Amino acid sequence: MKRFLTLLLLVLPCYLFAQKGSNDSLMRDLDLLVGQRNRYAEVKEQRLLMLKHKLQATSDVSDRFSISHNLFREYQSYNYDSAYSYIERAKGFARELRQPALVSYCKIGQSFVFLSSGLFKEALDTLESISVQTLPDSIRLEYYGVIARAYSDLADYAKGGSLSDLYLQRSNGYLRKAFDLAALETYDRWLNEGVLLIRSGKWLQAQRLFEYSIAHRTLTHQQMGVAASCLSYVYRMQGNLEKETEWLIRAAIADIKGSTHETVALRDLATLLFKQGDVERAYRFITVAMDDARRYNARQRKVELAAIMPIIESERMAMVEQQRRNLVWFAVVVSLLAMVVVAFAVIIYRQLRRIRKVKELLQETNLQLEHINKSLEDANRIKDEYIGYFFNANSEYIARIEAFQKSIHRKVVARQFDDLSAILKSNDLKKERESLFESFDRIFLKLFPSFVEEFNALFREEDRISPKSGELLSPEMRIFALMRLGIKDNEKIAKFLDYSMSTIYTYKTKIKSKSIDRDHFEERIMQIRTPL
Repeated sequence: MKRFLTLLLLVLPCYLFAQKGSNDSLMRDLDLLVGQRNRYAEVKEQRLLMLKHKLQATSDVSDRFSISHNLFREYQSYNYDSAYSYIERAKGFARELRQPALVSYCKIGQSFVFLSSGLFKEALDTLESISVQTLPDSIRLEYYGVIARAYSDLADYAKGGSLSDLYLQRSNGYLRKAFDLAALETYDRWLNEGVLLIRSGKWLQAQRLFEYSIAHRTLTHQQMGVAASCLSYVYRMQGNLEKETEWLIRAAIADIKGSTHETVALRDLATLLFKQGDVERAYRFITVAMDDARRYNARQRKVELAAIMPIIESERMAMVEQQRRNLVWFAVVVSLLAMVVVAFAVIIYRQLRRIRKVKELLQETNLQLEHINKSLEDANRIKDEYIGYFFNANSEYIARIEAFQKSIHRKVVARQFDDLSAILKSNDLKKERESLFESFDRIFLKLFPSFVEEFNALFREEDRISPKSGELLSPEMRIFALMRLGIKDNEKIAKFLDYSMSTIYTYKTKIKSKSIDRDHFEERIMQIRTPL
């Protein structure tokens, strides 16, 4: 038992899903056919046109009767006015042929047209004018089917009560006669049997009969529409909504393919879908059903559709209005979001501008810091070199002064005053200064080995300066070398080089005037770097 329940739980969801999927597929097919129904109508019109050409082409009364009656059959569920017109013509040809059975046959057709238009009195009056007993079985079978439908429609029109029951009893009586008269295994026989089973409440038997007949018999589109509608009703009474919907869809598909305008399947399907909440599709189907009723020009169907269509339409309008309100709110929200996005974009843009400015400032500061660092590196190297140099130079001078002092002291003690003059003359200050300049030049070019080339690059070819033989730097270069070391005071430069202030000024002015970049000459000198 446990295994059975487990298997049931596993299989049942799959079965339900398959049923749902099947209906979805059928519904998509129906949606497609609804859009293509004019194509089937065109095929129908072509067939009608061929019959009309045949009718015009023949003068034989018997042929004209047959063709007119065929045109009635084509029109009886397609267009009320044309159906009535051709059955009237067929009745006229039957009278010309002097065949009362054919006249009665045409009256039965007229009654069917009257019923489709809701003209019950006219239909019953016409049927009562027929002498049934004189009719052959084939025509009598059709008579019983039409009069059974007449009382069935009256029962539906009365909507319950004693009259409704009376009409239904009469309808059932005629159905039994039609059933008894119909040949075995014919559409009329099993259809009448199925309707009798439905009216007796024998749902399972009716279900089996219709399912078997649909599966094993070849049916026209119109016959399929009727059978599928009946089977849908059976499933409704059994409470099987999925199957009820499925067979209503199949009935509607058959009606469209058969160009049947006198039908209720699409109307009932629209009502069912409306109850299930599919308002959009229900509205589309009920609109198509109303269009079919207008094309058929059946007043009864128009009245029936007019009862349900405003309800569906009002619900659809309410839904459209709600969608419109939702769209308005959506537009408002989107607009607000767009404003927020724009506001944020403006803020972000301003922030980016500030960040860019800060970045540019940082880059500029970094460049300045880099320049300062390089300058500091230059200064440190210069400091290191010149501190070492001057320590050595001072040590040498102190040693020389000490030796000079001892020499003079010895001469003074020995009273060798004549030798003092010779000792003083032996110290040549010019040579000492030249030695100082040579040491300075050597140390400077060690720090700035490319100074001479970069200095001359600031002049035209003919104005470039070359140091004299035995010199590392010319006097002019030495002035700007001191400036490169940070000594910019002309007085200090003059004392170091043993020049007058005016000489220093003249040198600087003369050199700058020959430069190719005289306005930034000193800046360019300061840009000469020591190697890393």
